[in-house]
Amino acid sequence: MNNTMQSDQRINILLVDDRPENLQALEGVLESPELNLVKVLSGEDALRQLLKHDFALILLDVRMPGLDGFQTAELIQGREKTRNVPIIFVTAEYKSIEHVIQGYALHAIDYIVKPFNRQILKAKVSVLVELYKNRKQVEQQAEQLHKSIQHIEKANLRLQEAESARSRFLSSMSHELRTPLNGILGFTDLLSEQFFGPLNEKQLTYVNQIDSSGKHLLDLINDLLDMAKIDAGAVELEPSKFNIAEAIQTTTTMMKMLFKKKNITLATMIEPELPDITADLRKCKQVIINLLSNAVKFTPEDGRIEIRVTMPWNGFLKIEVSDTGIGIEKDQTEKIFSEFHQADRVRDEQLGGTGLGLALAKRLVELHLGEINVESEVGKGSVFWFSLPLNTPQPEEGAQEQAQKASEPKEETVPSTGHGFRILVAEDNDTNLKMVLDMLSVQEHEVIVARNGQEAVDLAKQHKFDLILMDMRMPVMDGLEATRRLREMPELEDIPIIALTASAGTEAAEEQIAAGCTEHLAKPIRTKELFEALARYLK
Repeated sequence: MNNTMQSDQRINILLVDDRPENLQALEGVLESPELNLVKVLSGEDALRQLLKHDFALILLDVRMPGLDGFQTAELIQGREKTRNVPIIFVTAEYKSIEHVIQGYALHAIDYIVKPFNRQILKAKVSVLVELYKNRKQVEQQAEQLHKSIQHIEKANLRLQEAESARSRFLSSMSHELRTPLNGILGFTDLLSEQFFGPLNEKQLTYVNQIDSSGKHLLDLINDLLDMAKIDAGAVELEPSKFNIAEAIQTTTTMMKMLFKKKNITLATMIEPELPDITADLRKCKQVIINLLSNAVKFTPEDGRIEIRVTMPWNGFLKIEVSDTGIGIEKDQTEKIFSEFHQADRVRDEQLGGTGLGLALAKRLVELHLGEINVESEVGKGSVFWFSLPLNTPQPEEGAQEQAQKASEPKEETVPSTGHGFRILVAEDNDTNLKMVLDMLSVQEHEVIVARNGQEAVDLAKQHKFDLILMDMRMPVMDGLEATRRLREMPELEDIPIIALTASAGTEAAEEQIAAGCTEHLAKPIRTKELFEALARYLK
């Protein structure tokens, strides 16, 4: 009896009967090119075949020596692999209603009594074969879907890991680049203020040139990091409701020395009765500053710059910055918002700038779902414009006040603080430590130094301090952990702790405040900013 399997892709049907002539009769009815009919003479042989192969259907005789059909079916139902294989009982002797009921109780889908109608049996088998093919197709699709989901999950995991690595890189790069700049700008600040003795004119010129170059490098670093964070999706808007005319007035006032230096006339034309806008005030001001700085850069002396604000489209404001500058060639206008693009490299390098202002402005505008563009004519000037939607989703409670506070103009005078306060400085970098100590010596404070977070915690237990300056990145224990531990001590829960950090961005500031810092100063630290912070807490 043929009980071997074919190696083709035909569908397997298992025929079980102890009489070879009955198997041949079934084969004659069901024979088809798409079917592989496997014939066995006993229940035991049927179970062996089911362990090895997958079957679409079983036609099972009832009366057989050894395991009869009912016993075989019960064993088939008891196995996880085979319990869902359809069974049709075929019998010439077990015809009573009790036998039929017994067959269906074993989950048979049919109970056929011989002699049977050949066409009806063939039709039933044909339907079951189609159901089997459909089920297999669904299983294959489900498996493919599962593999696709796994592939997507792995890809998402790789993206998350890459994003995490990118964020760590940005944070590290920010810290590593800002740390040496902190020393350069801090010491030039001390020299220019002439706290430790007068400088001659040439020395002061050199110091101012170092300071200017350092600030230019700092601007370049900040712009690069800002763009990288936006591209990485790591920048979130902090919308607040504000008046666009007041924002422009504040911005132009802050930049008035730039216009005065080249005797440029500035005109502001704002359409009356414009509604307030809900957007990120600080980032909107940054866009306006970048466009105005670009206009000043390329407008000759005694030129004119105009700012216009209108609402040409429902729900959008349009802000234009036009100048009487040199203009832009038509083939350059599409490239003007690219990083480091220079239409005339020699000329643009002489005029200065980071080469990132317009690229950053474009990203900030698009972050608001706005649009930015330029219209220009060589020799006559350019008109840069951008649009902003009137409404950006509101931030969580308190974010609006924070955004407004961050945008307020800073007091230009350096407040004085009392002398002789005891201050703990936690800093591991020798250059930065020397700079901070020199700054504090101007006001004759008593300073104790910790070179890591653990030393800071130990010293705070031994001495009474009026204020702590805490660097965030230190060996043994970092500033965040040291701050947390200090705040756990009841006697230190109210002491001002000012974070000194080279990490840029609101995320770092929020992390430091959450750890217990009173506020933070971003490196490079300037004398004026440090003295202002001291004056707020040392009374």
